[in-house]
Amino acid sequence: MNRIFIRPACMALLVLWACFPSPAISGDLIYYTQKGDTLWDLCIQYSSKRGCWLELGKLNRIQNDRAIPVGTPIRFPLAWLINTPVVGVVGSSQGEAFYDRRGTGERVPLSSGDDIHLGARLITGAGSIRFRLGERGELLLRANSELLIDSMTSSGEKTAAELQLNQGDIEAVVTPGRGSRFEIKTPAAIAAVRGTRFRVNSSSDQSMRSEVLRGAVAVEASSSVTVPAGFGLAAKKGEPLLQPRKLPPAPALPSLPINSPLPVTIAWSTHPDAISWQVDLISTDSSEELLQSVHSTSPQLTFSSLDEGCYIVAVRAIDNAGFNGLEATQSLCITPPPPPPSEPEPDSLLPAILSISLLILIALL
Repeated sequence: MNRIFIRPACMALLVLWACFPSPAISGDLIYYTQKGDTLWDLCIQYSSKRGCWLELGKLNRIQNDRAIPVGTPIRFPLAWLINTPVVGVVGSSQGEAFYDRRGTGERVPLSSGDDIHLGARLITGAGSIRFRLGERGELLLRANSELLIDSMTSSGEKTAAELQLNQGDIEAVVTPGRGSRFEIKTPAAIAAVRGTRFRVNSSSDQSMRSEVLRGAVAVEASSSVTVPAGFGLAAKKGEPLLQPRKLPPAPALPSLPINSPLPVTIAWSTHPDAISWQVDLISTDSSEELLQSVHSTSPQLTFSSLDEGCYIVAVRAIDNAGFNGLEATQSLCITPPPPPPSEPEPDSLLPAILSISLLILIALL
């Protein structure tokens, strides 16, 4: 999925960052100056705010805009921009999936291929959104979740994002890159990574749970704890961070792909720490759409109403603290039902009837 997310093309060197305090809307845009840039020229190109060049100089503490050193970061509040930068794209959406582009509260249904803008809010009900941020982030926002795209950086090898998970569950795969960093903020703590695969849950009681599947995650609150692969960590607002907890192992699934008509039952191994299981049904095309997600309290699940075709089944155990474990996957192909047994044609019964009649006749002689 090769796509330039920072538009228009002349903004390719813009870096979106929100690490500076700002009274304006989150998601400020940072432009790194080039030779000959002036605040006047930048305001004409990117902003419609009256008196922009004067305000921009004050905001960025620039005394002489005719002699700005090359590479100086110039911060534009998002509300000043003519166009809101595009920082991502939706790969697939399923069920109740909505988009609030400017934080107005207006929810628009999301579809595959829709752009995601800086400062936007993604909301799911009984649905999910799989999307891409920059060139290095692939994310899945699960049901009953709300995520704010607080800031986004995509410039060459450097990709960084600050996301605010107000509630719900998100899964992320971040490809390592020089200068890359992803942060998922929750009311309880921040999960910060440079390249890994991990999950974050944010609950309404201001608690947070992070699970690391590959690489490592730094969970930051009043202190910082590094969570390695195969471990999870829980945090609650105002409380010290706990020590990482080992995640349940991946269940053992059938070793061979399953090719069968409906109904199909898939069973897996149990583990002493597992009290339930999460079972996902995922499409096999490039969208990897999450088609179904089922919580099971027994180590098996029966599918009885799927279309013919192939799927990926992903299963993970859940322990008594709510941590989701490592994942196992299985190929499942639903085939047509076997044809009903054919009944013999009437003509085909005639030889048998004649033979029986002849035997009876012989017996009577």
